[in-house]
Amino acid sequence: MRTLVYLLLLLPSTLSFMPIKPNIQHITSPLQTNKQQMDRTSSSCVADPNHFQALKTVNQRNDIKAATKDIQVPYMIPGTGQYQFISISQAFFRERVLFINRPITTSVSNELIAILLYLRNEDKDKPITLYCNIPGGERTPTMALYDTIEACKKDCSITTLNLGFCAGLGALITASGSPGRRYALPNSRFLLTTGQPGEVVRGQAEDIKEEVMQKVKMNDRVEEVIARLTGRERGRVKKDFRRDFYLDAKEAKEYGIIDKVLMAGEDEDNGEAVGMGKFANKGSGFS
Repeated sequence: MRTLVYLLLLLPSTLSFMPIKPNIQHITSPLQTNKQQMDRTSSSCVADPNHFQALKTVNQRNDIKAATKDIQVPYMIPGTGQYQFISISQAFFRERVLFINRPITTSVSNELIAILLYLRNEDKDKPITLYCNIPGGERTPTMALYDTIEACKKDCSITTLNLGFCAGLGALITASGSPGRRYALPNSRFLLTTGQPGEVVRGQAEDIKEEVMQKVKMNDRVEEVIARLTGRERGRVKKDFRRDFYLDAKEAKEYGIIDKVLMAGEDEDNGEAVGMGKFANKGSGFS
């Protein structure tokens, strides 16, 4: 009995010295909690391939589209009654109007030649209009374009119009239109010259000699074409082309580069629509 009582007295002290182990499985720090949430999120994304796409669709802003380089205009598709937006240059192209506003290089010449041949084969009864604002061009590509215009003129009319400034062989392209259909705006100008500024010839003496001879031959060919298109004598053209030869619209008509100066007006007797108004010769100062 005494032994039992003694054990009961020692039991509380023994229990007070026993260490209490915490339940680690249920006690986690805030950092561990965030890590577990991130792990669950990443595992759900891996399991669902469309997760990121769904988030992107919900959170993304609508794209802000800048204005296109070329102006877009509505165009009705033939035979459908439906409209679609196309570039304004394509819209003019469908109206058989071509803008030439770049120096005529090989690539530009190839593009224009292809379009001219296509439009000629599409409808030989409708004229083709060339709006010219040509700062110059290389000899060989420009003469290739000229030959194509001459070939197309046998089947359909070619109308040319100087919008502002045609220099060098650009003036030749303006003058190559069909007779009676070569025009210019009243403030447009021409610069007649056979040379190409900045040309440099390098190599051995014999190579330079041959290159110079080829350039002289090409210059003679250009002068011959200009003389035929303008009705001027070859000697007069050669003399004028020794230096830069500037002409305004009225002087260009007198020289034979163009046939008429385009003026805004409604003169029904002498007027002809070219998409830019009509010719009004009465009282305009031009003839």
